[in-house]
Amino acid sequence: MFSTATASTTRAAARRLLPRSTKHLFSTSTRTRTPLSPVRTVLAFAAGASVVAVTAALGTGPGQPLFADAAESPMASKLPRTEYARDAPGLYVWGSNATGLVDPKTAPPVGSVSTDPTADVRGENCVKRPQRIKFFDGVALRGVVFGDDVAVAIDTRGDVFQWGHRFAPTARDPIRTLTGLDIVQVHVARDALFALSRAGTLYMVPIEAAAQAQMSGTDPLALPRATPATRSESPKASSSWWPFGRSAPSAAAKTWPTLAVQGDSIADVRAGDDHVVVRTKKGDVFSAALAPRAVAAGALGRGVQPGEAQVDEDGNVDRVVPQLHKVEVVGKVDEIAAGAAHSLARTSDGRVWAWGTNTHGQLCLGTWTKSTEIVPLPTEIHPRKDASVQSITAAGQMSAFVTTAPTTGTTNVLVCGNGQFGTLGHGQYIHVQPSAVTVKEISNRTEYNELAKKLVPIGIRTLALGPYHAAAVLQGSMAPLGNDVLFWGAGTCYATAQARRKHLAMPVPGHPLPWRFGEGHADVENGDGVDRMLVRDDQEVVVGPTVSCVYSKA
Repeated sequence: MFSTATASTTRAAARRLLPRSTKHLFSTSTRTRTPLSPVRTVLAFAAGASVVAVTAALGTGPGQPLFADAAESPMASKLPRTEYARDAPGLYVWGSNATGLVDPKTAPPVGSVSTDPTADVRGENCVKRPQRIKFFDGVALRGVVFGDDVAVAIDTRGDVFQWGHRFAPTARDPIRTLTGLDIVQVHVARDALFALSRAGTLYMVPIEAAAQAQMSGTDPLALPRATPATRSESPKASSSWWPFGRSAPSAAAKTWPTLAVQGDSIADVRAGDDHVVVRTKKGDVFSAALAPRAVAAGALGRGVQPGEAQVDEDGNVDRVVPQLHKVEVVGKVDEIAAGAAHSLARTSDGRVWAWGTNTHGQLCLGTWTKSTEIVPLPTEIHPRKDASVQSITAAGQMSAFVTTAPTTGTTNVLVCGNGQFGTLGHGQYIHVQPSAVTVKEISNRTEYNELAKKLVPIGIRTLALGPYHAAAVLQGSMAPLGNDVLFWGAGTCYATAQARRKHLAMPVPGHPLPWRFGEGHADVENGDGVDRMLVRDDQEVVVGPTVSCVYSKA
C-alpha cells in the first residue's frame, strides 16, 4: 500500500517505466482517458515504488542526483549527476527578440528589423524554444506582462522591473523602476504603465526610462543595479508604528500621478491601447480615457464627463485628461477585461456586459452590422444561454469566455472577434466573428479519475489571450507531472512554442520547457520522456503580442 505522501512521485516513476505507446494514458492531452489494466497497473506501480524506496534510502530529493557517488552503481553512468527541475523558480520566455523582450543582450539595434508579429520574417531574431532569463533565476514573481516593445515584472517585494527597446534600448538587463509601493498588478497601455498597489492605489507611470527620469528627477538607468527579491525576501507583516501592517510608503509614492475612486478603493485594473478600466472593492466599474481615440471608439462605456476632455473648434475631442468615471453596469461586478478598444464586465450572478469597438465582432452581440461597429454603452451579451460564464478575458480585437455546463460540469471555451491568424482557435481563419464559437480542442474534456473510478471534467486553469495568439492551461486531477499547455494563433516567430513558424487555427501542445542537467541541455524530450509543455500549479503562462512566457508565481 502506498502512502499519499509518495503517490505523485510513484505515479511519475511508473509513467517513465511504461512503454512509450502507453504513456498517453497519464496525459491530460487526450479528450477521454482509458484506465490501465489491473495487471499493468500493479507492475507499473510496483516498479515505481522501488524507485521511490531507493530515492528515500539515499536521502535524495528534488534537484539532487539520484546516486550520491557515481562509482556506487553501474546505473550511474546513465543518469545525470545533477538535475535541475524545469519548474525551478524563474522566468522562461520565447518568441520575437526584435525589441529585446527575450534577451536584451542579443537584441538587434532599434529599428533595424520588423517588429510586426504577423510579418513573414526570416527568423534571425526569433527564439524558437523557451529559455530562461538568468536575471530572474531562482525568483518567483507576482506578475509578468508584455507590450509590443516593453516587458514588466513584479517581484515578491512588490518592486517593478522593466526591459525592452521602448523602455531603454541600451539596458542589458531588467531595471528596477518602482520600489517601495508594494505593487500587485501591472498593465501596459500604448503610452503608460498602470501599477496597482496592495493598498488599492493606481499609479500611472511613463513607459520610457527617459520620461520617468524627467518626471521623477531620477534616471532609473543611473541608479545602482537592483536584483529581484527571492521567495525568502518577500515582505512580511511589520510590527512598526505604521497602522497598516507594513512599512510606510516611500517617497516614490508622491512622484507618480494616481487615479482614484472617491469613497472606494481599486481592486482590479485592465488597460487597452488608449483606455483603462478598473473594478472597485464594492464591485463598481470605472473607466478613463488616455487619448481622444478612446472616446471615439466608445471604449469608456459612458459619455465624456465635464472637464475630462477638450474639444477643438469643430467639436471633436482634441485632448483628454485621465479621470475615472463610473460605468453603469447592472449588478456587482466580479471580473473585468479589456481589449485594444473594448471592455467586458462579469457580474456575481454570471451576467456579462460589453462595450466599445466592435469592428470584428469582439463584443459577441451575435450579429454584426455597420450600426454596431461602436457600442458606446454597456450592453448585456449571452455567449452561451445554457451555461453560466465563469471567467472572461479580452485582448486586441477578441473576447473569450469560460463557461460551465450546469448538468455535466464540463468546461467550454467560447471566443469571438478577429481570427485572421487562427487566434479564435476554432479551426478557421476569419476576420469577423460576431457570435461565440467553441474552441473544441479544450472544451468538454474529461479524464478517468482512478480514485473516483469515473470520468471527471478537465477544467481550464488559465486562459491567456494575446492580440495575435493565445494559450490555455488545462486543470486535470490526474496530472502528476504538471498541467498541459496548448497554444494557437500567429506563430511567425515561434511564439506558439512549435517547431515550425506557422499559424495555428486549433490548440496544439507546446514544446516542453528545457530540462537542464550536468553541463548541457537535453533534446526535445529532455531526457525524462516529457515531449510537451507542462506547468506546475505554482507556474503561470502569459502571452504578449510577440512572445510567450512561463513564470513562477510568488
